[in-house]
Amino acid sequence: WLKSKCSTPLEVSEMLRFLLLLPMALSHRVAIHQASQVTQVVAAKGEKCGDTSCGEGLICSPGSKTCKPALMSPCKRTKWDAFGKTECAGTSTYNRVTTCSEPDSQGKSVCCIKSELPLIPKAAQEQRGPLDPSDDKTCCSGKSQWIDTSFEGEASGVYLCID
Repeated sequence: WLKSKCSTPLEVSEMLRFLLLLPMALSHRVAIHQASQVTQVVAAKGEKCGDTSCGEGLICSPGSKTCKPALMSPCKRTKWDAFGKTECAGTSTYNRVTTCSEPDSQGKSVCCIKSELPLIPKAAQEQRGPLDPSDDKTCCSGKSQWIDTSFEGEASGVYLCID
């Protein structure tokens, strides 16, 4: 068979080299192909998330190092939400106080920034506003307001989520 395919001794030699190297080349191709199909581990709600990423709608909370529902993601409201205990990612993630919203007309709740009275210390006020001042939807109430915190000629203020 080899003589019918090759007419010169050089072609025979190259064909033998090719046939000897072919299995090794194929095994490398398979190994490379298998290595490219590595699946990424995704952590679920409440699972540790140091080296893994969290699933859809979840974010890795730096405080607990667990996956928690992100802002505007579905959450399950419990009686503890009224006391500031929520399953939502909060202060350690967003530097904001969050809660699970009251259910909407379809019975669904989402994680949102809790509305606060403006009578809080100035140092804490930055933690009470929407993530983006031009977008109130991250506030549980859907509303924010500019609060002037100017003092002795120092012009300043902050957006706060309000009821």
